[in-house]
Amino acid sequence: MNRFPAILLLTLLGGCVPAIPPAKSHRTFKPPAVTHDDISVYFSPDGGALAAILFEIDHARASVDLQAYLITSMELVDSLKSAHARGVRVRIILDKHNIGGIYSAHAYLADSGLAVWRDGRHKDAHDKIILVDGQTLITGSFNFTDQSEDQNAENLLIIRNKPELYAAYLRNFETHLRHSDPPG
Repeated sequence: MNRFPAILLLTLLGGCVPAIPPAKSHRTFKPPAVTHDDISVYFSPDGGALAAILFEIDHARASVDLQAYLITSMELVDSLKSAHARGVRVRIILDKHNIGGIYSAHAYLADSGLAVWRDGRHKDAHDKIILVDGQTLITGSFNFTDQSEDQNAENLLIIRNKPELYAAYLRNFETHLRHSDPPG
């Protein structure tokens, strides 16, 4: 039996089947809109804010504290998991009332091994902050979602070397941590 025609047909057909496009990566560096006095400003859509966040988490050495209403960016979850795996202390506080559902913390962080506290003291726990290594503060309107990078009009500040500002945000984070439901 001659297999050449069958192999040729499969090869030709293989080229006709559309490939599944890879997931969009937000790790491509884009410069901030401006940097002044150790403060970098990013805007979206497509302004590089998510890539800047991922860079900071990927370079964390000691700690990452994140406080948000929700997280639906799998790239962000993967960066947090990688940081945790390399020994970085990762603490996450999310809105308790937004835990369920397909686009929720439960769906995106289940089985991640990350410690997630649930803040239910407020109507909405709508903070959007990340504290990295005692010196980098990330805040702004930017939600930790792919939509914030791709579709929404958002802003993000990355503030470095401002110990008084960092300390104020850390105190606020610790206050919310104390009244939040613990991981589990």
